[in-house]
Order: sequence, then structure tokens, then C-alpha cells
Amino acid sequence: MIKFTEYIVNNSITNTLSDDKFDVGSPFNFIEYLNYVKVIDTNDLENFNQYKKYLEKWKETDFDNNKNNAVNIRSIYLNFFNDLTLKYSTQEQRRFFNTIDFFDQDSLTKIIPFYRKKIVEILNYYREKRNTFQRELREKQGKGSNLSVKDQIKNNIANFFTSPDYTGDVISLSSLRIDVELGYDTFNDYFDVNPLSIEANETYITNDINENSFLDIDQALVEVLNKNKITLTELNPYKLVVEFNEVNTNLLRRDDFIDYKITNNTDTYRVLFEAELSEHLVGTDYYYLSNTGSEFVSGKLFEAKNKAKNLFNINFPSVMAKEKEPSDYERNIGLFFNPTKFSILKVDGEYIRKIKSKLIDNYVYVFPDPDQYGDVINLSNTKRENPFNFYFDNNSYKNISSSSSRNTVKANERNHYFHSYQSVENKRININNSGVFPDSVTDLINYGSVDKIETDIYGNEYIQIIPNRGVIRNTSDIDIIQNAEFESGNTIDISENRYGVVEQLSGFSDKINSLKSIYIKDVITKKLKPLSSSNFNTIYNKFTHNSTLYHQITSSDVLDINVYEDTYSLDLSSFSIVDAFKYDGNFIEQVNSPLIIEKDLTQPSFAYITKDCYNNNSIYKFNISLSGSSNSNTFRYELYKFDTQKKIIDEISTRNTETSTYFLNTFNFNSPDGSVTIDKLVNSDLKYNSYDDSYILTSTYSNTNNSIVIHYFNYRIINNKISIIVNDLFTNFNNTSITNTRNAVINAAQLTDTFNFLSGSGDLTLPSLSFPEDDFSRTVTFAYSGTTDINFDLQNVTQLSASMSLYKAEIDYGDSNTDTVYSKFQSSDNTLKLDNFNHTYTSFADTISSTGSIKLYYENGGITTINLEPIKLISDLSTLQLKAINGQKTNNGNFVFNLIDRNNTLYNFIST
Repeated sequence: MIKFTEYIVNNSITNTLSDDKFDVGSPFNFIEYLNYVKVIDTNDLENFNQYKKYLEKWKETDFDNNKNNAVNIRSIYLNFFNDLTLKYSTQEQRRFFNTIDFFDQDSLTKIIPFYRKKIVEILNYYREKRNTFQRELREKQGKGSNLSVKDQIKNNIANFFTSPDYTGDVISLSSLRIDVELGYDTFNDYFDVNPLSIEANETYITNDINENSFLDIDQALVEVLNKNKITLTELNPYKLVVEFNEVNTNLLRRDDFIDYKITNNTDTYRVLFEAELSEHLVGTDYYYLSNTGSEFVSGKLFEAKNKAKNLFNINFPSVMAKEKEPSDYERNIGLFFNPTKFSILKVDGEYIRKIKSKLIDNYVYVFPDPDQYGDVINLSNTKRENPFNFYFDNNSYKNISSSSSRNTVKANERNHYFHSYQSVENKRININNSGVFPDSVTDLINYGSVDKIETDIYGNEYIQIIPNRGVIRNTSDIDIIQNAEFESGNTIDISENRYGVVEQLSGFSDKINSLKSIYIKDVITKKLKPLSSSNFNTIYNKFTHNSTLYHQITSSDVLDINVYEDTYSLDLSSFSIVDAFKYDGNFIEQVNSPLIIEKDLTQPSFAYITKDCYNNNSIYKFNISLSGSSNSNTFRYELYKFDTQKKIIDEISTRNTETSTYFLNTFNFNSPDGSVTIDKLVNSDLKYNSYDDSYILTSTYSNTNNSIVIHYFNYRIINNKISIIVNDLFTNFNNTSITNTRNAVINAAQLTDTFNFLSGSGDLTLPSLSFPEDDFSRTVTFAYSGTTDINFDLQNVTQLSASMSLYKAEIDYGDSNTDTVYSKFQSSDNTLKLDNFNHTYTSFADTISSTGSIKLYYENGGITTINLEPIKLISDLSTLQLKAINGQKTNNGNFVFNLIDRNNTLYNFIST
């Protein structure tokens, strides 16, 4: 027989496990062995053979504590027989065994059958327990669950039809299915219930805290008499209610006593019992403050007996008396309902309290321990009147030394805070900013995120902000910092900012190439103002003669700003400016000429001005434009230099310094076979390579096939002239294949049985489907391009027949996304209906086509399968928006460049 499990004896010196060893002094007897062996064999003889092997292995084990213990196998078995005699035999059998000589071979042979029978019974017992243990464990763990109920019903039905008492026809139970509909208890008012706010209910017991039952028993009894609305019988039939101002215990009713017996024993008053309940049913000590108008008296009202047990009760002593029967069932609410999960939120933080300036006259405030709880609602629907105002202590927050993290909470690994952080993008105060900026950069809230901060040699700061304006804020934390009263019961709110717009810049490249907002913080005045309204206008007012340039500066059409000591560089939407300035409390214009580079807008798709490349105190910038017609594939790469120390402009390679044929010969991207036709300049990036003192310009183009074309230009500057090292163009070698693939997809999309979404989103109407008696399938083919929203329309699907409904759809969209949609209950006709559903497909994938399915499930057990065959047009890479690119030369002369798409996916290419 082949065994797949090793015989291991747990807690034995014969195993190599790190468990406790219980057989150090002597080996286990057979019964003990059965308790610790990992596997009990189905063959009884095999179990004895394994026990013998265990004994031999025990003798051979080199264990310190058993080296000097001689093992006699015969003695072990005789001791085992004696245990069997004592524990598993009757009195008559024990009397017989007392006459047996166990050391006599003939006598021992006669009694072996008895012991064999007992050993088999013991083995069967242990085997049964081993086999049923896991099943019993699962049953106990699932007890009370809907699965347990299903199993119990199914077992009872099966037991009935298989019992000897059943004499009917043979019934197959293979397709028996038990459905249990879950009911949900949506009642929430079990704890901390204000007895005055809701009607009485047998589900809970709740009381208010009567301060007089602790402070003045006589006044408490007066209130009881007045609540009883006692009338004068002498004035009948007029019901004139008497109002008491002193105690008369003779007028108390039976229900005013604990045992409903009217006695003179004050210990049986109900008000005292309610006071005792308060002590045992609330989770905090209670205090009181009585205001007479001119003075007040305060103290501890009572001490809670069990604070941890009654954490749910802070304002009112409540207790759940009876669980409410389920009131909502899955079918009634459309099979999509999930019960709400509640939790208690505790905000840790230091706070201070101050007595309110105006207290209610002749009123007794009863409130939770003010050292532990502020003005809280907890689980209640109301909160108590509190004589204190609570304020968050500023010591709970980080101070200004924490820089941009100031006013965030001081936290450690044991704290559980629920604050939105004070940062550039979100802040808990000044949500309704009027537009007058304070001194701090971190007060620029709801304007975007800080991209970078430049500093000039004088200490002025230039803050560049990307206008992504999403905000997360607390709805009621605003007044806390401003020393106003804290109002509890408000939660975190994630919403649009005060401009009414959400973040529009979703990708990395979108943010890098977006127009920025520039703010300047003056080192002298400490004022923080936008570039257009700051004192920096004395510098850029020189450009008023160029209305387009000046308008782009003042209207924040800024792509990037850089500051190098007393020189600034400003990239605008169609200009680039490099200029110098001085500062003595005011910005002072310099007499030197600024560098002004204008983008060629006659062919804007082929024009680009690179960002600053700063090296050796000089700024280098390329102005790239098309030379000739739109399909000429010839470009002008004009290089400018601005020396930030000497404030001198050098035209290193421009139309003014090069021959008429230089650009035609150097940047002509026409290929001999005419396979490259560039139709757009996407991005260009200039970097300095310190490894070999050279510069690398990497430009990204797209061609008419929407494929990427990379231009790699590596050069040095010698004597203010370009010395070319590498000038290569990287194109896609399989443009023809891409075109053929696109044509194949387009041809498939034009077929009459294919849904065509190549031109945009739309409806995919499922074919006509009758209510299924048997399972059947259909196939739907559709072609799409780019990002496509498809609405799956079920208007032709029959969803109801003979009170049976379509109740669920399991969907595999064919793009690694799946979903399950349930029908909704229609109260008008007590039926179920499955609504249309939507899915967004994206174009970029590794295959041209894929498969998916829609499985429709019906209450009669039928299943209809709609096979989906999406055909994806994946050769259009324009949706990737590959705008961020970086190139570098390796030590062995290879070229490496990285592409980043709008979803922040990085693509690496290495030349070989």
C-alpha cells in the first residue's frame, strides 16, 4: 500500500518538531500513542506495526533524558494490558483476569482475543473521531448562519426520503436546492436612547438621568407625584390636576415602588432604582452644575460602575431588551441590499473647556465627565445641555517649526486621529478664502498644489502652482482653530472646492505641461501676491509694447518659471523670456537686453521651445520649428544661450549664424523609402550629460500612422558652435503591419453582424432572448477604438414568465474585468427587473481580440449565455499621450530613453 502521509508522533522525542516532549522518561503506551500519532491507519494490524516502529525509534533516539532508561517491550505491552483491564473491562472480567499469570505463555495466549477485540473497538473510536472532527468543527463554526440553515433543511429532507419509514417512490435528490432569504435588522436605536425623543418600544429599556434622585430625594418624589397627574375627586367631573411642591408619600402609586407594593420603606422607591440603573448602565462618571443666577454649585453626581461595558451609553442609560425581528428582506429591496456597518469614532486630542458666559438661570446641568468627553452626541440622536464650551488645545497640533506640517495633530502609533491635514492642497480653516492671501505659502489653499518654489539671491520666493484644485476638508472643524464653540456630530466631507470645479489634471504629463499660477512672496513686506499684481510688474512692464507677450504674463499663461540668483526664466504659452533684475526693497529693471524666443505659430503642431538646460552659469534653449511645408519632414533647431553672470545672449545655432543649407542637411527626416511622414511634434527635452561633457536633445514626434518617432541629438559646444556626436532618428519598423491590423479591425467592424464603436461610445443592444426553458447561448461581436463607453441594452431580453423573473447577470467583459449585477424589485407588480449596465473599454492591450460572456440567471433555474467577442483597435497610440520623455547616453555608448504616458506608466527603450 502506498502512503502519502508520514507517520509522525506529536509531542514525542521521535519527531523533529519544536513541540513539547511528553515521552522523555518512557515511551507512550498504545492508547497514548493513538492520541499523539498524526495518522490512524484503516488497517488495524498496520497501526500495531507502526507502534512497534515508534518503540524502536524511541530506543534509538539520542535524547539526554532517556539514555539510561532500559526499555523492555514485553513490559510495555503487559502494562498496556493491565490498563485495558482496569479501564475497559467489566467487574466479572476483572475477577477472571486476576487469576491469569501474564508471565505464563499459555495463559497469555488464551486472553489475547479479548484484548484484540478491545483494541479494535478503541481504534474504531479514534478513527471515527478523527474523521468527524473537521465536519463537526465546520458545523459549530457555521451554526446560526444561513449556510447552516440550508444544510440542516437539506439533511432533514434527505433523511426523510432515505429512512426505512419512507415507502413511497424513489426520488432523486441530486438537483435539490435550498434557498434561504436573508432578513436584516435595520433598527439602530438600541443604545444611548433619549426617552423623550422616540416612542416606547419593547426592544430597549431607556431612562433619563434624574439628578434629584441623587441630590434631593424629596424633590424627586415631588416630581413623581406631579407626573402622576393627581386630581381632586371632590371637584368631579372637572379634572383639576394638583401641582405638588412638597412630598406626600401616601399619594404614591404601586408602580412608584420597585416591587409594586406600597410601603413606608424608602429603599423600595422606584426613583432610587432608576438612579442605581444609571450608575450601572452609563460609560462615564456624571457631574452636575446648578445655576441660581448669581452663583452656581457643582460636583460629581455619581460614579459609573462599569465604564468599559457601557461604552455605547454616554448620554442616556439604555439597554437592549430584545432583538427586533428582521424588517427587511432581500427580495423586498431588490437582492442588492447590504446592511450598513456602524462604528464609533473617537477623536483623541487635548482640549480645554471654559464655562459658558450665559447659563440658564435656575437650571441644573447634568453632563458627562468633562475631563473625558466634550460636548458629544455618541450613539444618541440628541445631546445634553452642557455648561462648558470645549476648544481643541493648540498644544495638540504641531507648531511652526514643523514647516508645512504645522497644525497637523501630534500623533504616535497608539493614536487614532480623524483629521484632514493642513497642507498646500487641503486645510481645515479658511475654506471660504476671500482672496486676500496671508503670509504663509501653506495658506494658498484651494488653488492647486505647489510644483516648486524658486528663490532669488535676495530671498524673494517664487511659488509655482499646478491648478489641480481637489480638496478634502472637515465640515465643522473650521471654527475650532478660531476659538469658537465645538459642535460635534459632523463628519469628513470630500467635495469640490470653493471654485465649484474638481481636479481636471488626471495624468503626470497633464500636470507637467499645464499652465501654472505664479505667486511671489516679497522678502521685505512678507506679502504673498500673484505675479500679475505683485511689485514684479516693474520688471515685466517693459514688454507692454508686445501686447501678446504682456497678456500671457499678466493672465498667468505660464508653463514654467526658474530663477538663477538675479536672473529669471519664464516659459509662456508661445514665448520664452530670460532677463535680469536687481532688488533693494523694490524690483529694479536692468539695462541689458532680455532673451525673447517666440514660438512659430504658423505651424503650431511642429513648434516647440525646450525648457531650461542650465550648465556652467548659462541657460540653453532650443526653438524648434518646421522648415517648409507641413509634409516636408525638415526642421530648424535653433539654439540660444544666456550667460547669467555676464547677462550676454549668444545665438549658437540660429538662422542668423548658420548657412542656408545647414538645417536642411542636418534635420531632414525624410527616409529614402518615404516610410516616415511626421505630422506632429509632441515633446522635446534638453539635458546636459556630465559624463562626456555633452548635451542630449530628445524629441518625440508622431507620424501619420500615429506611431512614435524619436529624434536623438547628441552634441558638444566647442567655441560656441555645435559639434555633432550622434544625430539619429528612431522609427517604428512595423508601420505596415500596424496599418494592416487597423484595416482588418475596420473591415470586421463594417460587417452587418458586428457592433461598430470605432467612432465613439454607444448602445450595444443584446439580441432577442426568450425566457429559457433550457440553457442556450448566443454570440455578440463588437469592435471599438480608444476609450469607449458601451451601454448594454436589455430591451429585447424577456425577463418575466409565469411569475418567474430574471434575477442576476454575471459579466466577463473580455478585458480582465468582471461584474455581477442583480435585478431590482418592482413594487408596482411584485417582480424583478434587470436594468441596463455600462462598461468602459480602453484601447491599449496585448491582443487584437478577446472573449467574454454575459450569463443571465432565471428563477426557474435556466441560464442564458451571451458570448462576447470584442475586437480592439490597439494600433492607435495617441490615447497614451506620450509627452514626458527622457534620454541618456550610457557608458558603452548606447542610447537609453524613457517614455511616460498619461497614466504614469513608464516605458524603457535601450539601443543595441
